[in-house]
Amino acid sequence: MDSNPLSCDLDQRDGLTFSLDAKYYTDPEIFELEKEKIFFRNWQFIAHGSEIPNSGDYITRKIIDQEIIIVRGQDDEIRAFYNVCVHRAHTLVRGDGNCGRLMTCAYHAWSYNLDGTLRNAPNYKHVEGFDRAKVRLSNVRVEIFCGFIFVNLDREAKSLRDLTGDLDKQIAAFVPNHGDLRFLVEKRIEHDCGWKVSVENFNECYHCLVVHKALREKVLELDTYRTATEGIYIRHFCEGRAPDDSMYRFDPAQGQNMGAFFIWPNVAIVSYPGGIVSTRHFIPINGRQTIYSYRWYTDGRASDDDILDMAQKHYDTNGVEDAAVVHEVQKGLESRGYAQGPLMIDRGLTESSEHGVSHLQRLVLRALAS
Repeated sequence: MDSNPLSCDLDQRDGLTFSLDAKYYTDPEIFELEKEKIFFRNWQFIAHGSEIPNSGDYITRKIIDQEIIIVRGQDDEIRAFYNVCVHRAHTLVRGDGNCGRLMTCAYHAWSYNLDGTLRNAPNYKHVEGFDRAKVRLSNVRVEIFCGFIFVNLDREAKSLRDLTGDLDKQIAAFVPNHGDLRFLVEKRIEHDCGWKVSVENFNECYHCLVVHKALREKVLELDTYRTATEGIYIRHFCEGRAPDDSMYRFDPAQGQNMGAFFIWPNVAIVSYPGGIVSTRHFIPINGRQTIYSYRWYTDGRASDDDILDMAQKHYDTNGVEDAAVVHEVQKGLESRGYAQGPLMIDRGLTESSEHGVSHLQRLVLRALAS
């Protein structure tokens, strides 16, 4: 990357707003900046709180190359720590499960209470000056938002609730029982592209009429699709098709419309007609590889069978279709024939407008320039 300072706004020419330069999707140094200034400073989605219901239940997740433990304590509090023993840096726990009352390192058997304090270090009583009370795991900030667990590696960051204003109320209008959700299934698709390509694709429906035949004919009334941007979130709304005209079964009494709420930088909470709820998590692996994780939940408004049916049909249609187009976009970004393109932002901010993309790109630029 050149030494010129990064601009904190998009290029404007002849009244048009232009997309980010291709280097923002291809330069390894920019991805390293994104790790530090975006993913290590902003709130990262983990799971729903109901996925660790009991004391000692834990899950491990990676934020790019930083592995985190999220555990429910004996006091019912959910806490997060870096997944590393503070003795000689061995990984503390693996996978997901229940560790009982203690998290114990498999290297030298140092054990920690569920609040991160040291319980025992073999031979510590014979080590002069060793104070067990001063040793604890390195903690990570945790916040529960609409029943979902988020973490932030930046101890100085603003709280997610302060950053999102009344977004919780907007989500509750579509998912009134968000605290009672139960996880059903995860569908993962590899996106052969950088994370921004995946996120931008989610936050515009300009491509929907071209790419998503099942979506436009059997799920949503796409001419009603609208996107609104505010702060660190983007709100999507669309009317759903009638049950007899839908590709999946649902009860219209549980909701007839779609509401999707993208939270910067890489997760969305989505409610489909019939009260079918999912999260969309765009997990960066490196600068050119992303995992698109669809996690599907129930709060009892729809049957498990109907949700599982929807999850599979969505994977087979939208999921596969999006994976194909974002791969082709990444290939194009790496072509010497492409630098920037004009974003199609129309006056009415209609279903074809790309103002959601411009909002995201400004968030990227401002973060990198901070």
